[in-house]
Amino acid sequence: HWHFAVIGAYSSTALTEMQIQARELGMESRVHVLPWTPYDVVRRWVPGCDVGVALYASEAPNLNWRVMGSARVKLMEYMAASLPSIVCSRDTFAALANATGALEVLESETDASITRALDRLQPGTEHGARLSRAASAAHLARYHCEAQLAPLLHSLGLDRGPARER
Repeated sequence: HWHFAVIGAYSSTALTEMQIQARELGMESRVHVLPWTPYDVVRRWVPGCDVGVALYASEAPNLNWRVMGSARVKLMEYMAASLPSIVCSRDTFAALANATGALEVLESETDASITRALDRLQPGTEHGARLSRAASAAHLARYHCEAQLAPLLHSLGLDRGPARER
């Protein structure tokens, strides 16, 4: 069974409605609805999750750079935690999915599409395990601080790898 943590800047009415839906579906103990939450608190939730989800409506008019930057950081955190993740089809996320092979891109932004994606990523599925491995590999090879610093250190002649001539 899935456990969900829904975290975001929702109105108190939306939060209450989500909690009511969870209770009506008998999922109250497995659905945690939190308001906008400080980063250090959110960071503690991620490793215990089964799947990461980053949905930003494709038709949303020009999401600002802060929102999109925050979304990319969220995806990097999911990858660092080896979570298979679902993303919307916005260009930014589709490009990241193509570059890493670590993300499930929604066919469309409908409830049915989200449900199909979640089904494909159920814990124990080969597809979910493959995306989890790809997320971990992409994080270590491309996004981890050592991977980010390696080109800079190399250009400064400070890399200490075995290939460097002394």
